Amino acid sequence: MKTFWSTRRSRAFTVLELFIVVVTVFLAAALILPAVARPRRHHGSYCVNNLKQVGLAFRLWSGDNGDMYPMQALSKKEYGLFELNATNGFRYFQVMSNELSTPKILVCPQDTKRTAATNFTTDFDNRRISYFVGLDADETRPQSFLAGDRDLNNGQPASSGLFYFQTNQNVVWSNGLHDHMGNVAFGDGSVQQLRNDQIKAMLAKTSLVTNRLLFP
Repeated sequence: MKTFWSTRRSRAFTVLELFIVVVTVFLAAALILPAVARPRRHHGSYCVNNLKQVGLAFRLWSGDNGDMYPMQALSKKEYGLFELNATNGFRYFQVMSNELSTPKILVCPQDTKRTAATNFTTDFDNRRISYFVGLDADETRPQSFLAGDRDLNNGQPASSGLFYFQTNQNVVWSNGLHDHMGNVAFGDGSVQQLRNDQIKAMLAKTSLVTNRLLFP
């Protein structure tokens, strides 16, 4: 038979348990809800990693080819790169296939209009690439634009082909890939994620009046 005191103790313990459960739920909600409510981040970090590998591939290729990037070796007969030209930007990546290892790193995860090639030969072309190539980039210009997201524009809609970017132009990212932000690999192999208010300043640091950027 339960006594008055045993019944009271039982009720007090149940209230304590309820209090613990409520506190636990409150703390869990405090931790989880902000993460759920926070806007989903784009895969900018993946794109940065891709471009770091691209920058490394350029430097490795350069080390085996007279300290020149493919863009500088273009006119050198001994490198056999006469097939490279301004209308086939994918060739600059194709010639570095050994250094790149896989064409998958040439497509930004946020670039829904591009799919990675399965190899560097049979199905590899401009449509399989998310990044431009800076034709004037080399290791002696560490701040030159080596490669970057293809949605950079100088007032004209981003499209395939060779574009000339002047340092005094209003250069911006479109809203296509990273919400008015973008990633650039520089001549020294480093990579930065830049906002629209930063990209023009970085373009001025290239030490080039005109930057020739080849878009896929």
